Amino acid sequence: MKSEFVDCFMLIGTALSLNPTQKLPEMGRPLLHTLNEATTVNVSLTVEEINFINLKTMEVEVIFQLHQRWIDPRLGANLRTHKMAVAGQIWRPKITVTKGLIGSGINNEDTQFWRGFGDRGNVLLSEKMFIKTFCTRNLRKFPFDTQICELKFGTYRFPMDEVQLFWHSNPAELFTGINLHEFKLINISTYHEVEIRQTGNFSVLVLQIIVERYYVHYLICTMIPCTILVLLSYISFWINYKSINVRLVLSMSVILFLIYLYQEATCLTISVPFLKSLDFFIILCLTFAGFSLFENCIISYISSNMDLNCMVEGIKCIDEKVYDKLLLWIERSVKVIFPIFYFCCLLVFLYCTL
Repeated sequence: MKSEFVDCFMLIGTALSLNPTQKLPEMGRPLLHTLNEATTVNVSLTVEEINFINLKTMEVEVIFQLHQRWIDPRLGANLRTHKMAVAGQIWRPKITVTKGLIGSGINNEDTQFWRGFGDRGNVLLSEKMFIKTFCTRNLRKFPFDTQICELKFGTYRFPMDEVQLFWHSNPAELFTGINLHEFKLINISTYHEVEIRQTGNFSVLVLQIIVERYYVHYLICTMIPCTILVLLSYISFWINYKSINVRLVLSMSVILFLIYLYQEATCLTISVPFLKSLDFFIILCLTFAGFSLFENCIISYISSNMDLNCMVEGIKCIDEKVYDKLLLWIERSVKVIFPIFYFCCLLVFLYCTL
């Protein structure tokens, strides 16, 4: 008879908890020793997925399990705790995201797991969350950039003098096989801070996901082709200067291809109001390609005047061999200076970027 009486009340409590219009009031926060002592909640995460939604805006979605641990001496492995759990009366710290946007799946009983264990009233609450946030857009070193995706957890209901949040000894775990597509995960760091609001001081936990971009794609598709084009402009110096038209066409073609690569690689993909590392590299290649075109224009100008035997009537004629010596000196100098100076600039670029 007694068990039927208890079961009857448990069914009533369950029915009321499932009815949103007649929800039972939850318990007050647990008091361990004194009224002024804050309730301590230890938090940890299990990251399941990290998906970049938009690479231009660096919007990312993080799917994880939020584990919350605290002590409530009023709870234990007994019938009373069971009744309060099914009635939705057990106190919870109401931790939410203070930086980011909560997606679907939050506050759903299918994504929550309660567990109480021990005689002291140890409580574990695990919730599955879908959070959307924006990572930093520090693209000055693009495509060798490192970005930080930051999540902040806190409570808007309980200030620090009531609830204090701390990271667990093992604050963050990762599921194996997380694929970030264009990025690779470098590190996950956590720290604690105090957020000052008009309603008081609140305890906030910060999770930082540090990612680094895979630059191999940009290296193969942009930087190596640009270097090959610069080498093609250098090859024009080895073509006989008498075939100056071929040299000019080659130099101009290199410049046009570099401009096309620059537009496809940076202008149409990532637009920011400053120059990136990839911009500096392509500008460097354009500078040397422009120098090649300028040198070929000088050779064309000098060779076009080689058929003149005299500059002005009555002035000493300039022998054609003088032009040959001048052209030979220019060609030899450029063939040596061009590659040395280019690779020196390339080393300086890599040193400043990496």
